[in-house]
Amino acid sequence: MIDAESAELHFSQRTHFGDESSLHASMRRLFLSHPNPLDLTCSNPTRVELPLPDFAPLLAHTPPAYDPHPRGSGIAREALAQSYQMRAPVARDQFVLTASTSEAYSFTLLSLCDPGDAILVPVPSYPLFDQLAQLCGVRLIRYPLRYDGSFHVDLGSFPDATLAQREKVKAIFCVSPNNPTGNRVSSEELERFLTLGVPLVFDEVFLPYDRRGAGTDPLLLGDRSPLVVVLDGLSKRAGAPGLKSGWLLATGKQREDFLKRIDWVSDAYLSCSSVAAHVLPQILAREHEVQACIRARIDASLAALSSSHLTERGWTLLTVDGGFTALLHLPAVFDEATWWAKLCENGLWLEPGALYAFNQSPLFALSLLTPPETLRAAIERFSNLSPT
Repeated sequence: MIDAESAELHFSQRTHFGDESSLHASMRRLFLSHPNPLDLTCSNPTRVELPLPDFAPLLAHTPPAYDPHPRGSGIAREALAQSYQMRAPVARDQFVLTASTSEAYSFTLLSLCDPGDAILVPVPSYPLFDQLAQLCGVRLIRYPLRYDGSFHVDLGSFPDATLAQREKVKAIFCVSPNNPTGNRVSSEELERFLTLGVPLVFDEVFLPYDRRGAGTDPLLLGDRSPLVVVLDGLSKRAGAPGLKSGWLLATGKQREDFLKRIDWVSDAYLSCSSVAAHVLPQILAREHEVQACIRARIDASLAALSSSHLTERGWTLLTVDGGFTALLHLPAVFDEATWWAKLCENGLWLEPGALYAFNQSPLFALSLLTPPETLRAAIERFSNLSPT
């Protein structure tokens, strides 16, 4: 008989992400010990003093009777299809509503990959890919981005079709604009992606905050790809992360087969709120108002950083092509950990480049949504930091 008190419980390795690093924990304590700590990393539009519309009254109206559908409310999907018409003629049945873009990623991984299969993802990039892939039992193969005044895919290091077949690569994932580098996928990069003959998955949550307009539109590929999946949601597009509304849009030759698989996955979870779906058309009608507000904050933050004279102290603001993030390259008189400690000692919380797997150390990321007064105070402290 098994002794229940002494038996060891073995949890799934898919949910073991490790403990918080001792370095991160010690830096956080050092930062919080400052009498006036300034957090420069918040990118939640609802928590940075932006004059955004109040969508709460919309939620007070009772939605129609619950009528579940694997792809979500038809009215909401029709509104999404209309919002994409300026880019390509898409239909509402090509959309699937989800509770978030993260869930749309998970549905896509579950539909495309068996455990042990691989996907291609950019590096540097946000570490969410690692967590979602681990939860789905999928391996990551990273294709590098390089910086030459702006970030690009390093096509010389991009995997070829032979490697992709050997490693069971089932899709290429890209964030366009990427977080935190801000680059969009170019036409040359897209052509290289197509040579692998696998589905392309585009995360476009930061697309309204593209600053260059130099990227290519995956919806214009038509049937040149077996499958193109575009992900988005209200979190960034409408500054409404609390509504928990995302979606995926499928195009390409095999979209119908893909959507049938997604129907099974979505029907099993039934996660999209009928309340959020009910108000989605009204939210989309005001998204440009939200985006103008957010872009104004981004522009003001970039202007403040650019005029701060930090370059005279050897600090470099990397080109911001899109998104909410600014990247600061600091003088190499210290390594990244030492600079991190100096920043924390001065009550400044930024994200170290190592979090995103940058190789341009010492590099730090800060949110361009930071409230103006907080950013001004931070810039003054930056200026007082001695590089010696």
